[in-house]
Amino acid sequence: MTSESNEAEAWYKKPRKIIHNQKLILTFLSLLLPASFSIITLILWATFIFPETILIILTAWGITTISYLIILILRKTCKKT
Repeated sequence: MTSESNEAEAWYKKPRKIIHNQKLILTFLSLLLPASFSIITLILWATFIFPETILIILTAWGITTISYLIILILRKTCKKT
């Protein structure tokens, strides 16, 4: 056997950690997928009917992005002090 196959076999036999509450996480993911498709469908429908929705979505996205960046900056500055 080559060294590559030995490394691959060692990687394959390496013990893996099981995520705590894996069934709960998978259940939430399976519930979120249809919900996200429903929300996307409603947003696209609202955008088609009311073109102003695009401006509202972009404004909300901008506010969220700026808030997230401010929180990141504050966390980094607070950790230094």
